[in-house]
Amino acid sequence: MKSYADSKNCAREKTLVKGDTVMLKRDFKGNKLSTIYDPRLRTVTNTKGPMVTVTGNVTRNISRFKKIDSQHPSASFDDEVEELEETPWIVDTPQTTSPVKPNTPTKPSHEAIANKPTTPLPLPSMSKIRERRVTRQPLRFRDYEC
Repeated sequence: MKSYADSKNCAREKTLVKGDTVMLKRDFKGNKLSTIYDPRLRTVTNTKGPMVTVTGNVTRNISRFKKIDSQHPSASFDDEVEELEETPWIVDTPQTTSPVKPNTPTKPSHEAIANKPTTPLPLPSMSKIRERRVTRQPLRFRDYEC
């Protein structure tokens, strides 16, 4: 029965060996934006049947781990950061704009904005307001007097 279900679900065995790089599934999700797996990469230190121990003395079932290939982008992230820090950032941009004269304000100053006369917004006239429909008082309130 189990073999039939496994074949229908395309199930396959996980094999982790000592030295593999893995990510550990979180015990609980903090909120809906947090990831399922802890982003810290860990290395397998010991395996015994379905139990796997990784760096930091964390022992869990093999189903709680996700194997990361050495070709995976997150596995070489630290190397890429070091390369980017060493790479000088040179951007060739053609200067097609004319140079700006110094002390020439391009935006109006705060004083000019504050001293600008303001006109009040016109209020809508009563003819432009949409009329409400006429409603009758319910019959049960007919004998009620204020």
